[in-house]
Parts: sequence; structure tokens; C-alpha cells
Amino acid sequence: MAILVVVPSIPFAYKFGGGVPGLVLYGLLAFGGYALLWRIETDAGWAALARRREWLLLGAAVLFILLSFAILYPLAQSGQFGAGSDRDDALAVGVKRLLAGEFPYYGVTYFGTPLSPMPGALVLAIPFHLLGSVALQNPVWFTVGLLLGMDSGLDLRTRVLFAAAPLIGSVATMQDLVTGGDFVAATVYVAAGLWLVHRAAAGVEPPRPWPLALAAAFLGVAVLSRPVFGTAGIVAGAFILQRHGLRSALVYAAGGLTTLTALTVPFLLYDAAAFFPQHLARLLPPELGLLNHLLIAAGFVVAGWPLLRPVRTVQGLYAVMAASLSLMLVIPVLVRTFTFDHYMIGYVNAPGFFTILALLPSLRRMADAAAGAAAMTR
Repeated sequence: MAILVVVPSIPFAYKFGGGVPGLVLYGLLAFGGYALLWRIETDAGWAALARRREWLLLGAAVLFILLSFAILYPLAQSGQFGAGSDRDDALAVGVKRLLAGEFPYYGVTYFGTPLSPMPGALVLAIPFHLLGSVALQNPVWFTVGLLLGMDSGLDLRTRVLFAAAPLIGSVATMQDLVTGGDFVAATVYVAAGLWLVHRAAAGVEPPRPWPLALAAAFLGVAVLSRPVFGTAGIVAGAFILQRHGLRSALVYAAGGLTTLTALTVPFLLYDAAAFFPQHLARLLPPELGLLNHLLIAAGFVVAGWPLLRPVRTVQGLYAVMAASLSLMLVIPVLVRTFTFDHYMIGYVNAPGFFTILALLPSLRRMADAAAGAAAMTR
């Protein structure tokens, strides 16, 4: 888990930490922090205290997120520390044009780049734009990410701490928070969509149609935020089909396809060429050639894994999503990181977050095994 937190943060820790010393210090703090969390989890007294105070710890984590955003976002926007990121501006421009009845994808950011967020990201950002800034969504979705982590680590006595570490312990994710970027937020609401679908389908035979259709509709909106998250719809659909059969799969498909149609067809009819984020294809490293497309195809194939082997838990769905995203992102991102832009490494945060959500339940089993081994030695 420490590796998954540290690796995407390397260039940011190097920049904000003043070079190699800052990077080394951050690495020591990250690995030391996880070692401390493990020590607390495996110590009965400290673990019990953490569990009794978990809502206080959660409140402290949320307060840290809110204060970080409130203090650092205005500084990031001031220009005192560089040009910053235009990902929040991409959302703001798209939302403003959409609300004005204009085609959003004719707009550009203040860097002159085309808009990358797809309609789902614009729709989910609208309430926050109306509140004053699309960047306000970040504290909200970071908090949802904490809650998802707590749900995955349900059996952990220190689940708040393990849920908070990948978000507020990562320089890369915090950089997204304070600059108004939406990639972490999008990762979280896709994970939330998978959770809702699983919640609507698990433990109910057959699933009730309306909750399942509404969960599928939300996941559809989330999936239509960035092209790379398209596999989430397949992961959830394969889960529903394998577990509950064709009828429930059709209900799921109806909810998802209704969203897909509503959020894509109007744009396609207006200007299909401008709608597709073709500029994102240029981010694929030309050095890999055909392998780029093979990796994308492999990611979509792996997303159908629940059809081949039953997946019962939402953590299982997270694991499939992690594998799918890893196939599509890790190799191209690493190549682009070393040949073009070392900040590209931050994009592996998405598969890393899903991996951590999938791994959290195993920590309790590991802690129990460690306690048993210690008892045997005594």
C-alpha cells in the first residue's frame, strides 16, 4: 500500500520537498506511517482505542481535507507558485457553456487546450459550480473516498486510518485536491457507482428493479466522466449477469444505456468530431505503437472477469477494476513519464486507489494470522 501511495507522488514530493532530500523524507514518512498503522492494528490496546475513537478520527480527517482545500486552493489559483493546473478550468468552461445552451467542446482552457472531461463529469460538477466553484466537489468526493475505504476495511479496528492514508497521505492526490483537478474525484465517484450497483444487487434475490436501475444510471454518469473508466460499466454488468441472470442484467442495462444515450447522443448529433476527446489519444506513447490499442482492448476484456468466475463482494469488483485500469494505464503512463512528462505518473493513482480498496479486507486476516503466530511463539 505504501508503494501504491509513494510511486504516483514521486515527482510532486521531489518538487514540493525541495529535491532528493524531500523525496527521501516523504518515502520514509509514508513507509513509516504504514508500519505505524500496522503496529496499531496488531496491538489490542491501541486498536481498541482507535475503534472507539473512529468517528473522532474520521472528523479529524475530513477537517484536514476541508482546511487543506480552503487554505491551499486559493494559493494555487493565485499564480504565486506557478501556472497551476487547468483541469478545474476545463470543468468550469464546460459547465458554463452547457448551462448557457452552448456546445461545451468548442471551449478551451486558459492554457488553450481542448476540454477533456466528458459529459458525466460536467453533469456531476454542475451543483458545485452553482455553489460557487466546480473545485468544491473535491472535498466532497474525498470524504466519500474515506467512507468507501472505511466500508472496505469494515473488519479493521483502525479502518479510518487505513482509509485516510491513500488520500491525505499521498502528495499526488492532495495536489489534485488543492489545484481543483478532478481525476481523483472521478476515480472516487466511479468506485461509488460500483458500490451502489453491488448494494442494489447483493443480498436480494432477485434485485429490485428500480434501485438497480438507478444505481446503474449513476454509474453510467460516473463512467462518462473520462474514457478510461468505461470498463466500470462492463465490470458491474458482468457481475449482475453472472449473479442474477439475464432479467436483472437487462434492468441494469436499461438504467445504464438510458444515461449513456441522454449524455452522448445530443453531442454526437451536434458535432461528433468535436465531441470525442481526440486530443487524449495523443497522450498514448507513440513508442508503443499497436501495443497501446492491445492494452486498451485487454483492459476491456479483463473487465468481463466476473462472467468467468463469480465475484461476491464489492472489493472483488474493485479488484477487477484495478486490474483493468492497470492494463490500460500503467505501461503507457510509465513510458510517457520517462519520455515526455514525469508528472504523468500521477495517473496511476486510479488503479492504485481501486487496488487499495480491494486489499483492505485482507489486512484483518493478516493481522489475525500475525497475532496467531505471535501466540504460538510465546
